Amino acid sequence: MTLPDLQRVFWQAMRADIPPGAAAPEFAGDKSLPAVERLWIYRRMYWARQIEALRDCFPLLLSRLEGERFEALARAYVVAHPSEDPCIERLGRRLPEFMRDHPDAAVAQLADMAAIEWALVEVLLMEDPQQVARGLDVPQEVFPTCRIEWVAGLRLLSLADDPFEATGAQVGWAVWRRKFSGHHRRLAPDERRAIDLVNAGTDVAGVCTAFADAPDPAARAFAVLGQWLNNEWVARITVPDSAVAA
Repeated sequence: MTLPDLQRVFWQAMRADIPPGAAAPEFAGDKSLPAVERLWIYRRMYWARQIEALRDCFPLLLSRLEGERFEALARAYVVAHPSEDPCIERLGRRLPEFMRDHPDAAVAQLADMAAIEWALVEVLLMEDPQQVARGLDVPQEVFPTCRIEWVAGLRLLSLADDPFEATGAQVGWAVWRRKFSGHHRRLAPDERRAIDLVNAGTDVAGVCTAFADAPDPAARAFAVLGQWLNNEWVARITVPDSAVAA
């Protein structure tokens, strides 16, 4: 039996909607424990482990749905999107997307919360950043022309609404890891505009225009940049070639 055939038979054996007897001929058994009974044991273990993994990755979602509703969601999700990665923690990668189209409106409304929780899992699974900017170690006179580069582990989400406090407006969230802990916070509108400018490749002077409406734009800009550095979001602050040549 080829590996794809083995995977197909195993998945049929684990599917909750297919009787184990349908796949039993492909598996060995004995008088003390026939193949069908062995498959029942493995099926219970398989589904219990999958649901447990999703519980661990989405504790806030679990607290909102609780018990049978969460388990029903988890089972339907695993049937639609079986694990594709040896790391079981990555099982929930497509759960937020799956929830957005869910027929139960109460479940669909929690998709943004699940997106934040998945981003937290994702940043914790990533390798440590190879480089993190520790401060503004560039000459003051060229700083306005510099550009900011994020660490790979920073996740910036744009959600239709705030999943924790309804606002009725699109909301930006940042999700990141610092040392061994995951963090998340809602972005203020001006900070979100500044992040969009960074993502567009705008230099520091241009990024600071996002804070033009603040009572003290310069103080606000440096406070936000300082927070980015303190949170270890910034991989590097690059000096343009023209400044280096000068």
